[in-house]
Amino acid sequence: MIYSRVYFVASTLPLKYILENNQNKKTLIIVKNHEIHKSYQFLKKEKKNIELELLPKNFILRLLNIFFLIIYYKLKNIKFFFFHECCWPEFDIIVKIFNPKSFYIPIVKMSGFNKFNNKFEQVGYKTILKLKLFNFFFYNLFTIYYRKEKNYTFYFSFKRYPHKVKVKKFKIIIKNNKIKNKKILFLVSREFCDNSETVEIYKKISTIFKKKGYKTYFKDHPNENSRLNVNLSKMSKINPNKPFELIENNFDYLVGCGSTPLSYKGSRSISIIRLIKSYKEKTAKSRIEHMKSIYDGKEINFPVKISDIINIIK
Repeated sequence: MIYSRVYFVASTLPLKYILENNQNKKTLIIVKNHEIHKSYQFLKKEKKNIELELLPKNFILRLLNIFFLIIYYKLKNIKFFFFHECCWPEFDIIVKIFNPKSFYIPIVKMSGFNKFNNKFEQVGYKTILKLKLFNFFFYNLFTIYYRKEKNYTFYFSFKRYPHKVKVKKFKIIIKNNKIKNKKILFLVSREFCDNSETVEIYKKISTIFKKKGYKTYFKDHPNENSRLNVNLSKMSKINPNKPFELIENNFDYLVGCGSTPLSYKGSRSISIIRLIKSYKEKTAKSRIEHMKSIYDGKEINFPVKISDIINIIK
């Protein structure tokens, strides 16, 4: 089948671009893994022109699939789109080798992460050895970043794509809708702090909005590994796999901590990160810089006291 557009996706972040650029023509989305496939299935139900192809779970089989797909698109002179900044190194290497005509669309920046500098004692010698070997063979291709919660998580960000890969910038349409639904959505997820503290803060903010006549809803992270897995009994629950991008117009305000969709609504979003005492200052600062660097993130509200929220609500 001939598709008007082909996308390779490794997270749910590209959903915003795909939705805003959907022209009701045949579209194929090639999905990296099962976790995000659940979210893209909602998109397929909503948009009948979209089809999905889920890559194999096994790394070797997935690698072979990517290899043959990119060779096929190169031979057929079919341009495709991809988005990821840090989560698909095997795809990046194949693109580097074959240099297919394609479009890279940056979605986020890596400003909220720390650069790896080969000086880790806490992660164990085996992890250090693997990272140093990766750095030795692919130093000119990747910058390695990390985040630390209980353990270190590493991310491999491609430095520079070959010349046939064109960078296409994406600017979302900022909508400053008037308050109409009297609904608020809490975007909850596991954070780099005492998560029981975040739950208590969410409950307090929910009470403030309810007194103002708002209905409150909550949605956990689409990635199972990032979920808070909490039951906020006094709020209505939304399926965590359902993409926020399909429901964002239903809500007047968003409340979260470091969630990317907070930047979609800008001044209609509230981040609780400065309210969390257990959040390390350096980590919180990098998270805030990350949110402010994308979309309408500079307009996000970062209250330092719970009482500040009353002045935000209109």
